[in-house]
Amino acid sequence: MSDPPALTPRLTAIVFLCTLVAASTMHFYTAMLDVIAKEFHSTAGRTGWIATAGMLGFVSGLLLLAPLGDVIDKRRLVLGQLAALVVTLAVMASARSLWVLIAGNYVIGMMASTSQHLITLTAQLAPTERRGRAMGIVLSGLMLGILTGRLLGGFITSWFGWRTGFGFAAALVAIVLPLMVKTLPSAPATSGLPYLQLLSSLALLMRRHAPLRRAARFQAVLGIGYGGFWATLAPMLAAEHHLRSDVAGLIGIPGAAGVLVAAPVGRWVDRRGPGPVVLAGALCVLLAYTVFGFAALTVAAVAVGAMLLDIGIRSSLVANQAYIAGLDASARARTNMLFMVHTFAGNGIGAFIASDAFYRAGWRGVVITGLAAASAAAALHLFGRARVAAPANP
Repeated sequence: MSDPPALTPRLTAIVFLCTLVAASTMHFYTAMLDVIAKEFHSTAGRTGWIATAGMLGFVSGLLLLAPLGDVIDKRRLVLGQLAALVVTLAVMASARSLWVLIAGNYVIGMMASTSQHLITLTAQLAPTERRGRAMGIVLSGLMLGILTGRLLGGFITSWFGWRTGFGFAAALVAIVLPLMVKTLPSAPATSGLPYLQLLSSLALLMRRHAPLRRAARFQAVLGIGYGGFWATLAPMLAAEHHLRSDVAGLIGIPGAAGVLVAAPVGRWVDRRGPGPVVLAGALCVLLAYTVFGFAALTVAAVAVGAMLLDIGIRSSLVANQAYIAGLDASARARTNMLFMVHTFAGNGIGAFIASDAFYRAGWRGVVITGLAAASAAAALHLFGRARVAAPANP
């Protein structure tokens, strides 16, 4: 079997673009829900199932489609999922039923998981000494895609309607698809396991690779602070500053600061290893929640804290993903999937815990929760490194 081609700067830029577009497709709906509810004479609760379906679809894509990157050429997977995105977005643009939008967004979530194939493809093609930098660039595309989808979806919906928003998203993917057909190289399978065996191997991978367990555990705990902040931001702004929910959306702009540091962080990982970056990420989140302690006094503290939070989360994410990509060349798709499932689980748990803390103790409860999570993550990292460094008992 011939080796796949090297990852050139041009190919890196194209993969970055595709990751950005694919990630954006599952966030266009964010600003549309109120308008959709009015057109279909629906309640906010029923329309909210569009968002729920999208997240369930993405988790399904992680669990059921992402592992296929180890047994099927990633080029085929990426192109197939991009084509499915075009068709589904076009169907949603012409939907005459709310249930079509709900089902469609579930499919969008599943197909948008192709971004994970692009991440593992980057790890497979990049030389070891430049893997962190390359993955940092592609991951910055993932982060920028989330922000781009929300901003473009809101702008287009405000001026042209939600149907045009979905149509525009379909057009974006349709433009990128021929470019990927022309330039995306073949990345052959690295495992020959049947599908059911592939899924059953996930538990074995977690048992076999202690570094994967440590990285996944760290990111899940650190993610509690991330999910908790975004789940309670809007009610906090309303309670403390009497601001509308659209201001919470604007906080997403400084809150996307991690995009700016992803590539430099990748270079740092290549030079110094992941350890210092991961610890710096936890300390940055700790600093963010220290700043959030002043959020009741000024909205500026919210914006600055959101920047620090995103930088900390994204820095540790890039470092850990670059690290686990080198653990098992035959199982990169599966190890990445396991890591990402833990990451999203941490975000979800954080949203639940912080929401309850806000109800019981106000914003102070959310800050205490975030400080505790960041401190626990830093302790997990330092304790894990100490155990690795400690000599075996005689």
